Amino acid sequence: MPMALGLIESIGLTAAVEAADAAVKAASIELIGMESTKGSGRIVVKFQGDVGAVKAAAEAGAKAAAAVGEVCSCRVIPRPAEGIRKLFLKNESLSYEQKETNGNREETQITCNLCMDPKCGRKRGEPHVNCIHYSDEKINDQKDMKGEHHE
Repeated sequence: MPMALGLIESIGLTAAVEAADAAVKAASIELIGMESTKGSGRIVVKFQGDVGAVKAAAEAGAKAAAAVGEVCSCRVIPRPAEGIRKLFLKNESLSYEQKETNGNREETQITCNLCMDPKCGRKRGEPHVNCIHYSDEKINDQKDMKGEHHE
């Protein structure tokens, strides 16, 4: 069955939560997450499912969000290209990494949104220094600033 991606962008967390709640209740979709865009208090609710379900969920979610706040945009992308799907799913708000192995879908819980390494004990919102890769990244950033190459 062809998958579709749905986006509802609202101003404010309350409207985004209303959109997500209504979308999930309206149709059989998978909520991917919410992402705060930079500035203006805009939050994007992201979900996927079959085309008809995503259309119904987007309509219900946008209507619910508009009742309590402002909806900036609402979009359904039927059968997106694989590159778009990867970009869409690669998100700091995701808490699971999805891999397909031999046709089976596996999920690994991710806690750190900096390194996306399931072994890292840092949780989103905690100081960067808690990331197990923080010192590596800091060293690489310093080398980049000096024009040195690193592997």
